[in-house]
Amino acid sequence: MVFGRVTVALALIAAACSGEPRLPTDEAEQSRSSTGVEEAPRGIRVPPEEIKDVQGVAIDRPPEPRDWDTSAVALEKVLAANGGHAIIAFKAAESARSLTTGYRAAVPAAAIREALEVLYERHVAVMHYYARMGAAHVVLPPGVATELFSHPLIDYIEPPQTYSLGIGVTR
Repeated sequence: MVFGRVTVALALIAAACSGEPRLPTDEAEQSRSSTGVEEAPRGIRVPPEEIKDVQGVAIDRPPEPRDWDTSAVALEKVLAANGGHAIIAFKAAESARSLTTGYRAAVPAAAIREALEVLYERHVAVMHYYARMGAAHVVLPPGVATELFSHPLIDYIEPPQTYSLGIGVTR
């Protein structure tokens, strides 16, 4: 059980990095057709049996809010620069946002299922679902981040991050 908590804690810490976001080149290239035109990514539909309750966890917040934490316009801009790629973390509608409190409240599976449906309805491509975090790597169509920015089932939306673990590993 400690491994699961450490994994979630590391993932949340990585997600809260304040480094300049950038999309790895190989992913950017994969989203282009042979003509160089952006293609709509094909996402996955998360099987219901893979969606489980997620435990609450304390998180480290960035020292100062990043532009995209407080402005939907800034979020749209940084996501556009990354081909729409983002990490979206889900929450229960009645829970406070973790960047406000420093605590990511437990997320019931039902809230995650409902949040995923919100994404599917808006033609968001879900590229990967992080079951232990109740989050997903997604590709957002233009304008959708603004719509989701204050949605009650969304904890946060972040661009791809580059971070170092301090042991020679950079992601």
